[in-house]
Amino acid sequence: MNRAMPKRAAAPQADAMEPDTLATDAVEPSAQGTDATSPAAQAPDPSAKPHARLHRLLVWLPGLLALIALAFVLLQFGELKRLYGLLDNVRLPWLGFGLLAQIGTYASAAAVWYVVLRVADHRRHLAGLFLLGVAKLFMDQALPSGGVSGSVLVVAALRRRGVSAHIATAALLIGMISFYLAFLTAAGASLIVMSLQHALNSMLVLVVIVFLFIALALIFAVFWLRRRKGSRFEDWVRYLPMGHAFWSAIHDAPSVLLRNVSLLVSTTLLQILIIAFDAGTLWFVLAALGTRAPFGICFAAFTLASIIADVAPIPLGLGSFEAALVSLLTLTGTDLEAAFAATILLRGLTFWLPMLPGLWLARREIRGAAAMKANGATSREG
Repeated sequence: MNRAMPKRAAAPQADAMEPDTLATDAVEPSAQGTDATSPAAQAPDPSAKPHARLHRLLVWLPGLLALIALAFVLLQFGELKRLYGLLDNVRLPWLGFGLLAQIGTYASAAAVWYVVLRVADHRRHLAGLFLLGVAKLFMDQALPSGGVSGSVLVVAALRRRGVSAHIATAALLIGMISFYLAFLTAAGASLIVMSLQHALNSMLVLVVIVFLFIALALIFAVFWLRRRKGSRFEDWVRYLPMGHAFWSAIHDAPSVLLRNVSLLVSTTLLQILIIAFDAGTLWFVLAALGTRAPFGICFAAFTLASIIADVAPIPLGLGSFEAALVSLLTLTGTDLEAAFAATILLRGLTFWLPMLPGLWLARREIRGAAAMKANGATSREG
């Protein structure tokens, strides 16, 4: 999940509703009251670079520490020879099944938008949305934000494909709401599985409670904010990251779609299917290593690890997802070496393997949105 958070229900820091705004808004220095040729405009802030480096270090530090701690645990309590043996004798046919399961996640993600567009009488071919699913799930993995980053990218892509703004924003909101509903459902089922395995602890319950609060707060905020147009609260929300895009999405989305219960149910089921395909990938990876685990345990471990990675968002989910998944698998009876090897292979199939095509597709959509903005600005000036 770290995908479907959706793997929290992410994205280029841009205006999701008006894809033209995905391009960086370059403001002329003169418009800010400063001459572009003046020394004040040309002189860089000497403290800006060190501060930026420090900020990047602090963002990555928790994930790096988690990876170091995970490696330390493996060295202290595991056997490197056994780990190498597991990785050296991987059964490739099972990895092939895992790859097919990943293709299922992309198809399910595309089906979410296909269903929304069909209900809104904006039909698009499912095959045409498939590659968009690859880009979306890549963004969710690269920028954990509960599915927001990938959904924002989807809005820009749909606008480029001729979908009206209010329908595209409806797809954004329905995708986010169904994402959270799916993970809430999966989280509840996962806690039951962990309890049956006598592996449930207070930390897992606390993480799920935090996620529950975030998910419900977002879902209720969507419907509450629709009634707050023109209030001072609107000005405050716009200062938040992607606040303008989020606010616009809330008010532009047609009420008939947001209140369509069958639409929310069907999209939520598709989001759950994405989680199930990811859990299936984990099951196939373990089988490739010669280790068997019930599908329910794989489902619970993947879901809870994704939630942990999203509650503590770190770039790429680095460290947090890996440490959580290894811990959860070992808690439910998987050997430490097999859990570590399975996590490495799972990350390879779900993130590193689709990284290049996902990055290329995401950049293509962003550049296309920037071109739309440039063309729109030119036509308005003309």
